Amino acid sequence: MNLNETKQCLQNYFGTKTEILAAYLFGSACKGRMRKNSDIDIAVLIDADRGKKHLRYRIEISTDLSDLLKRRIDLVILNYSNLLIRAQVFETGLLVYERCSRSRALFQAASMSQYYDYKRYFQFHADILSSKIKEIGLG
Repeated sequence: MNLNETKQCLQNYFGTKTEILAAYLFGSACKGRMRKNSDIDIAVLIDADRGKKHLRYRIEISTDLSDLLKRRIDLVILNYSNLLIRAQVFETGLLVYERCSRSRALFQAASMSQYYDYKRYFQFHADILSSKIKEIGLG
């Protein structure tokens, strides 16, 4: 299944899920670097008022999408994900479905504002970790 077919399948599926406000493809799926055994990385923003229990809901959506796309799915629910994952999705992902542009834009703006507030600290810790790995290795 190519990228356009994948996007169409996702749009059709998420169109039936009224609690999904937006959905993104990210990772190798949206960069054209998928391999035979690659999973598909999908992130969704859900309406907190109508969302379901997190773990059960995540399993339900992942299973549905895996059956639909015939691949393993790595599903991220943006409402509950960490800031670095949200920033990665918003900076590099491909918006494939949007029910409510206002809700998506507000969530994205708040997430990215928070990310940029902490970005230098994330980089500081990444630099320390990198230097320690170079110094002592991974073993």
